[in-house]
Amino acid sequence: MRRRIALALTCAGVLVPATALATPAAGRRVIPEPQYATGFLTYPGFQSAMRTLARRYPSRVRIVKVGHSSGGYPLYDVLVSDFSDHRPLARRAGLYFNGSIHGDERDGAEGFARVVEDLAEARSATVVNQLRRELVVFTFANPDGWVHGDVPDGLEQPPGPVNGGESVGLYTFTRWNQAGHDLNREWPVVGFQNETSFPLTDPEVRSYVSYNGNYLHRRLGVRFAYAFDVHGSAEVRDPPAKQLMLDILMGADQMDLTRTLLQTQVLTRYLRNLARTSSADPLHAAGATTGNQLYTPGLWDTTWDIYGYQVSGDYADWMANQTTGLGAVADTVELWDNGEPGQVNTYVGYNPLVEESNVHSLRLLVSTAMAAAMDRQRATLRLPGPIAYVRNRFALRRGRGRTVAPIGSDAVRPPSAPYPASTNRFFTDLARESDSSVTPLNVGRIRSAAGLRRYRAIVVAEDPHLDSAAALSAIRRYAFSGGTVVLTDGALRDLAVWHIVPASAIGHGVVYAGYVSPTSHTDPLTRGARELSSQTYEPVPLGYEISNTFSSSTSVDTAPAWWVSPGAWQAAGGDSAGTTGPGHTSLGSVRLGRGDVRIIGSLLPNPNRAFTHPFGVDSYDLTYWGYQLLENALGATANLRPR
Repeated sequence: MRRRIALALTCAGVLVPATALATPAAGRRVIPEPQYATGFLTYPGFQSAMRTLARRYPSRVRIVKVGHSSGGYPLYDVLVSDFSDHRPLARRAGLYFNGSIHGDERDGAEGFARVVEDLAEARSATVVNQLRRELVVFTFANPDGWVHGDVPDGLEQPPGPVNGGESVGLYTFTRWNQAGHDLNREWPVVGFQNETSFPLTDPEVRSYVSYNGNYLHRRLGVRFAYAFDVHGSAEVRDPPAKQLMLDILMGADQMDLTRTLLQTQVLTRYLRNLARTSSADPLHAAGATTGNQLYTPGLWDTTWDIYGYQVSGDYADWMANQTTGLGAVADTVELWDNGEPGQVNTYVGYNPLVEESNVHSLRLLVSTAMAAAMDRQRATLRLPGPIAYVRNRFALRRGRGRTVAPIGSDAVRPPSAPYPASTNRFFTDLARESDSSVTPLNVGRIRSAAGLRRYRAIVVAEDPHLDSAAALSAIRRYAFSGGTVVLTDGALRDLAVWHIVPASAIGHGVVYAGYVSPTSHTDPLTRGARELSSQTYEPVPLGYEISNTFSSSTSVDTAPAWWVSPGAWQAAGGDSAGTTGPGHTSLGSVRLGRGDVRIIGSLLPNPNRAFTHPFGVDSYDLTYWGYQLLENALGATANLRPR
């Protein structure tokens, strides 16, 4: 078995040239701590350091050359585990960390290179036990942008211009690779794929998809638990505004309740661990002395809620994708900025204090994820009793919608999502994680309220079934006699059928991404709201276009949203707890007889067939906030427990 593992990890070849470190090591460290370094680690220095660590610790560190960059530089996986243990890789939890996909955001590579050394030398019983049961994969996806800023390491200066056509000076790190492409827009994802962003085109993306996705994950069976892509462009603020140490942007995928709760759990633990370690972080320590008015750990939320934009083909979204990617709980970390303005080089702009802080943050990130991966947990949705949902009649089937040619070569192309895609999949997945039954109802079989009384709540999602008068009448009588009905998305039109509000008071439109902004943090329907909670579903995996290719929200809006006029809702006696758009009620509750009708205007839209989706589309893609809103509307609670 030991020999089989070794062959599996080296089949792509190993190549690490022997080049001196750009900055000398202090003491036993191969890579000096930031306070002892005179500049950023160069790419030849990184190669030499990894070679040294693999030679010193052959049972812990292996370096696999997986391909070449656009500029011809080797691409590596650095694999860390206890390779002397006979446990098959398929029985080890995978963890995946990428640093500096944007070459001018140096902090991810700086931190993870040092973490490799930490793990290679680790002797604590906890880490030794973790490495027997885990495979930790480190990638460094943009050597072109890295090498361009190395000064001087005996490398020829790559020809310019780079950075997407912008002219840059000699020896400056670049966001783009040598082809002038942003590698964080090219990853093959289920849902909308922006054809103008060169999906699955550059060798960097093809190499990592082929080795880590198709080979390690799908062929060898490595199950990745957590994955993080680390950037370095957190906003710099002036006191007394709080300077956040980092932001964490949540990866998008069709995640069931278990993966959603694991995502919020690991991010909460990570920020808690950062808050507890101020003595080890010079900037956090400075913040603690000022009541965190200078520096505070940061926050996590969706990309759109934090940064105000999204993209198609994001690396972390590929890591999260169960079909094309790694199937991990995946997120993007944006660290305290160090070196990005002006695309500085190895020595200009290097700040040892900031780098020490960022390296500390990444050490905690890896240790938090490794600890979390040791816990085998699953979610349980505790319902107030059995519930039912009325089946949506829409399903997106293969061949419907825009015809899309496959992208990528047959040798590299990952699988596509299966058809049909339908919101009904959400409820069948939810049923497996609930402590009471979640029953599908065919609208043609709903004839009387008496047959519905066994259910504590009934959900009508998206499809309003306006042509099924008998069923809608029965559901209304069910609510009137004390039941709870939850209407989402297009099903809000049933409010008019039941004469709660006039049809003219029900509105809909398109937004950048589905959202419900809470207007009250004390209403039971907004229980669990965070500081920035707003986005309820991710548009890209569902096939809705996000056409901006850079860091802006310039895309034409395509994601559907529904709402009710606040005046009409108030006149009906309804309580409003959230809005979409300029004050439109999209979250609320209204009495109907002895029962309640509750609305969520943006949650479970139909998958979209109109835009490019070469790898299919997902059936649903609720954010943590979308799940929370549905739990609240059902009177349910969710938690994790050991498997």
